[in-house]
Amino acid sequence: MDLIRLLLIHYEGEEKPDLSGYTRDQLNYHRNLLLEAGLAHGKALGGLAGISEVNITRLTWEGHEFLDAARNPTIWKKVLAASLTLGGGLTMPLAKALMAKYAKELLGLDVK
Repeated sequence: MDLIRLLLIHYEGEEKPDLSGYTRDQLNYHRNLLLEAGLAHGKALGGLAGISEVNITRLTWEGHEFLDAARNPTIWKKVLAASLTLGGGLTMPLAKALMAKYAKELLGLDVK
């Protein structure tokens, strides 16, 4: 999930996060996940061994909304901490729900 967030930040184009710690295969795999989740538009190019390259053209509306919710480092750290209590597994819908909950808490809104 952390790499998904970094890729969204990267493709939004306003910031350039450091992606140098990830392999080409890791980046392509997660770029493909962006496409599958409907967070970005682009194309996965196949090779003999599966996906050889993924080209992202832009974020979708959903991608921008996810990034807007994930941009706050305090909220994102809480989401990652919550995922650890689940053994590291966190679905996209659950991540979005947690980000909304933590944003409401941060704003002092009723979170019943």
